[in-house]
Amino acid sequence: MKRRILGRLIHKASGRTYHEEFHPPKEAMKDDITGEPLERRSDDTNETLNARLNTYHKQTRPLVNEIKLFPKYFFLILFLIKRLIFIVNEIFIVQ
Repeated sequence: MKRRILGRLIHKASGRTYHEEFHPPKEAMKDDITGEPLERRSDDTNETLNARLNTYHKQTRPLVNEIKLFPKYFFLILFLIKRLIFIVNEIFIVQ
């Protein structure tokens, strides 16, 4: 993933994207069509990427793990809600 992010190149005027390794321009650091210089995003640095990954592992990853449990209990919760509705109907409505 680091190679993919840190190798991104952009031609700002057109929005064309390149990658140093996976989709390199014909001439290094120059747009294939205009020959103008390519740029890197200012936040495509090793430090920024490490900070993003640390944030992901601290904040997002635990949420992903909890969400994975949701389908496991979804049908049990649904069953219990239906059962509760049935019981409430029996007690209050069918008398």
